[in-house]
Amino acid sequence: PRPEDRDDRDDDDDDRAPPRDEEHDRGAKLPEDVGFVELSTVADMPAIVDFFGLTNFPTDLVLTRASGEDGDSAKRAHLVSRPVRDLVTRAKQNRLRVIHAGVTIFQRSSSSSANVVDYRVVQDGIHILLPFMTKRKIRCHRDDFVRFLQGGTIHLDQVKPALADLIRPLDVGSFVCVLDLPHSSFSPPALAAWRSPGPYIAIYCSKNDLAVLASRFASYFPAEPAAESTGGDQLGSQPPAAEPC
Repeated sequence: PRPEDRDDRDDDDDDRAPPRDEEHDRGAKLPEDVGFVELSTVADMPAIVDFFGLTNFPTDLVLTRASGEDGDSAKRAHLVSRPVRDLVTRAKQNRLRVIHAGVTIFQRSSSSSANVVDYRVVQDGIHILLPFMTKRKIRCHRDDFVRFLQGGTIHLDQVKPALADLIRPLDVGSFVCVLDLPHSSFSPPALAAWRSPGPYIAIYCSKNDLAVLASRFASYFPAEPAAESTGGDQLGSQPPAAEPC
């Protein structure tokens, strides 16, 4: 081959080479350098299980990144399969660098949140947790679910009285709102929310999550868009459908 062709090919190879990890070269600790351990070794797992009423839940498959020297660790908890757990908890011995594993189901809440437990439900893992949850999941009517799809903070006067009566007794912390679909065999849309100390709840979903939920909601009610719920709304002959799951 001509020298100029070889030079061009070498330049292309240089462009495709991965960039050097300068921070790691300087000895800085990266998030993926913190190993995975079972959440039960660094958090009060029985309290989490009791708070959400998790039954037959595989607590030994819930992992987090944690190290004794890193006070900022154990932020997120991930549910993994048993083979994955066995692999990633031995990553250092196997000389593996694990970037991510499993589905995130919990995230540590802030110390100022006055939460009964240290963790809240994460939207990404909500449908994995729901079958195990016997507490803190509430069915709500479509009108209230539409209000929740707007996100933000919501006063309990803005939801139907039947739903507000179910939310008020909840301790401060995370809970799940499930769209009531009594005649459907499909898994209903659900979203993560937060019971605040006052008469408020907050929707803990990103804009992208809310857009996906809104799309799913529209597939269930294509002909009749639900009206925004207010505190005194009535549904005519249709009773409010708020009840514990």
